[in-house]
Amino acid sequence: YFDKQLRTILETPAGYEPSLKNALHFFDKDFHKIVIEEFENSKKRKSGEYEVKMVSYKGNLFWARVIAKPILDSRKKIVGVRGIIVNIDEEKKKEIALQNSISTIESNNTRLFKFANYVSHNLKLHINNLELTSQLFDDNKLSQDEKDLLYNYKETTKGLASTVSQLNEVVSIQ
Repeated sequence: YFDKQLRTILETPAGYEPSLKNALHFFDKDFHKIVIEEFENSKKRKSGEYEVKMVSYKGNLFWARVIAKPILDSRKKIVGVRGIIVNIDEEKKKEIALQNSISTIESNNTRLFKFANYVSHNLKLHINNLELTSQLFDDNKLSQDEKDLLYNYKETTKGLASTVSQLNEVVSIQ
């Protein structure tokens, strides 16, 4: 038996008569195994709840939360199912979109972290070389223009070292 609400959700015509034999047609093929397992396991427990992708009578796909309880005959054979089907399509699509966004953000963060480590390591190597090179000069033997140039060289090296230090701080926050 389908009540009015279930007929609306499943888009069945007014005269449609449901049966256990045809019930699987209302579930997406990717979920048939889960539905069958839940149906078989329902013999052992009183009820079950799960989320599945369903197919309406008109062929429209949607997500649903199914809460079902088997109806057993005197021989403990399932002769029907009593329960609730709630259309959760919009909520599930938002949940999936959010999960995809989180995965994208995590992937981008990982790539950014690797990039920052790579840049930090390579810049640090070159800055150390610049600092060592600047120490090789004897200031006493240089003209004033050369001293000014060396001073600018050292200041640029200090600036780069400071930038790498800040980059290392950002990387260490990860």
